[in-house]
Amino acid sequence: MNKTITVTLNGQIFTLEEEAFDILQVYLDGIKKHFSKNEDKDEIIKDIEASIAEKFIEKISSKKQVVTKTDVEKIISILGEAEEIIEEDKKFQDDLKEETNSQEKNNTIKRLYRDVDDVVIAGVCSGIAAYFGIDPVFVRLIFALSIFFGGFGIIAYIILWIVVPEAKTGVQKLQMQGAEVTLKKIEEVAKEKSAEIRKKVKKEGWANVLLTPINFVSEILRAIINFFRHLFPVLGSIIGFLISMIMILSIVAYSIFSALLIVGKDSGFIRSDVPLDQIISNPSYYLAVISLFLLVVIPLFSILMLGAAMLRRKNVFSFVSSSVMVGLWMVSLVVFSAIAIDVSPRIEDAMKNWQDVEISQMNIDLDNFDRIYISDNFRAEIREAKDFSIIAKGREVDLERLAYEIDRGQLQLYREEDSGICLACFDNSIDFEISAPHINEIVANNTSEVVVYGFNPDTMRIKLNNSSKADVLTNASRVESEVNGASWLSLDGSSKNVEIELSGVSKLNIGDMNLDVLRLDLDGASRAELVGYAENVDLSASGSSKIFAFTMPMKFVSVDASGASKIELDVREKLYTSSSEAASIKYRGSADLEIVNDGETVNIEPMYFNVINGDELDENAKINIETY
Repeated sequence: MNKTITVTLNGQIFTLEEEAFDILQVYLDGIKKHFSKNEDKDEIIKDIEASIAEKFIEKISSKKQVVTKTDVEKIISILGEAEEIIEEDKKFQDDLKEETNSQEKNNTIKRLYRDVDDVVIAGVCSGIAAYFGIDPVFVRLIFALSIFFGGFGIIAYIILWIVVPEAKTGVQKLQMQGAEVTLKKIEEVAKEKSAEIRKKVKKEGWANVLLTPINFVSEILRAIINFFRHLFPVLGSIIGFLISMIMILSIVAYSIFSALLIVGKDSGFIRSDVPLDQIISNPSYYLAVISLFLLVVIPLFSILMLGAAMLRRKNVFSFVSSSVMVGLWMVSLVVFSAIAIDVSPRIEDAMKNWQDVEISQMNIDLDNFDRIYISDNFRAEIREAKDFSIIAKGREVDLERLAYEIDRGQLQLYREEDSGICLACFDNSIDFEISAPHINEIVANNTSEVVVYGFNPDTMRIKLNNSSKADVLTNASRVESEVNGASWLSLDGSSKNVEIELSGVSKLNIGDMNLDVLRLDLDGASRAELVGYAENVDLSASGSSKIFAFTMPMKFVSVDASGASKIELDVREKLYTSSSEAASIKYRGSADLEIVNDGETVNIEPMYFNVINGDELDENAKINIETY
């Protein structure tokens, strides 16, 4: 049984055996006596105590809570006795290199810190440079260039600023460069720091002026960082946990994907429109998959380590692990690039042969439908006929993936979801020729195209989504349409009632139709071009949408325009508008104009204008409606 004594060292509490405490006290008294006449004695003693405290932490574990005599003696042997210090007037960096080369591996600890002695903003770049033994200029240049490539470097810099601690003590400055921590080194670091401080005090005034903007920004950012550190002490841990979870899931997902690529190549699980066996041999294929796996996973694992560092609030990077990961990543990049260069000519040849594939035809035996749904980059020509008929034309491989069915009177044509992994699949369009006696609804999705001839139901409904197109010639009494997601509709025929909604940069063309009722609602920078004649018109435009209707004379018109929309009209009797100031309305014709704003009605006398060449107007014929 041994007596123990509790001591405080560098702000931390440790339990020492009594004999260990006596040895340590004698050692520290000798150190203080040795440096008593040194002007930097306080800084040196503080750094020595910090070094001893850090080494005590390394000796303590869940099974061993007490610092023993052996521990203290070993630490003293590493640091050295005060009498062993030789006063020499040498540069710190020369001594550091000589001693680092001769030190034992177990006594050297290299850690990532922010170098606040060589700081522009927070010392992140200089700390990374010291860790890898390179010039800080190169690291700063990389972060500066990252601003022009998505700005990722700024985010990484801020995260490192939060996560990586400052190298405050001499011990930390030595560890930052991987140097052995001894009394002599600690003393020299303290002298170096004092000399640097005196040098900064004597800095010329013009240099301070030049650095003022950088220092100002640095102080603001430092204040923000400190604010979040103190106000949200667990924020870093939460972010670190989220980053870690996301990276773990990403690594697991990509690992499973890569494993499937390796084990499933010859099992039919991996499919390709281009014959892989003719492009790449088995050894090269497996090597490419493995090298690509490392190219993706190593950066993900590095971000995972960063998240772990934020979660634990402790640096988890080491020089050895970082060097190994960088080396593996570079080797993988070279291997994958070499394989890609080797197979690229064969890929080009395979693509040329793929384009020459023969087109096949398939008859689909389905009938009794009056609605059509088409999707997945298909094209269809739909005609009115006495009998049902469906013909599909395309590559054999595309026809094999075609799915078709009748669901409650709706013919559905879409691409079957692929099972397994498709490395080089090209979903080409399939062309359809569809005939039917009656059709009253057409839906086109995902870049599909339809052309419609005929049909005269009471109401024809047309829905277009995701860059789809429709060219419709119909005799339906009424046409209702929704055009979304950069889709395009061209409408013609003898319909009398048309109601269309457009959104998401969609486009509408109405060609030479004689309409009793026209209702248009445009949003999201959509566009409508109108030709023909209309009796009763209700127009709504918002979000920079445009309606061009000088070529469609209208009798009674109601307009609601907002959000920098633009409308051009030819109105013959009555124009009623309640528009915002940002909107622009130009009109011609003999209409009475009525403007409603804030509940008040203003009547304006009819105005007559000269028309040049049928459509072109002189300056007097262009009236901007403004509300206040």
